[in-house]
Amino acid sequence: MNTIPSTEVGSHIDEILQEVEQEIVRITRHNKPKAVIISYELYESLLETLEILSDSEMIESIQTAEREIAESEYVNWEDFKRNLEN
Repeated sequence: MNTIPSTEVGSHIDEILQEVEQEIVRITRHNKPKAVIISYELYESLLETLEILSDSEMIESIQTAEREIAESEYVNWEDFKRNLEN
């Protein structure tokens, strides 16, 4: 994570926008973190993650799937395709 003082944000905005494609940029004021700039792609990903985590049915489904995988209670892709053909 790169850190930039707030006084430099305006004069370096083009470079910052390029940089956020690779990493999160932290903005400081008086050497204290005040904000972060992230890529739009990361922003969308975080929103999607929050949506999933706030959906109790989705979390239960994920936990069930993880448990089934751990207990080998699943059908692999090749077997699934074979079952479809029959």
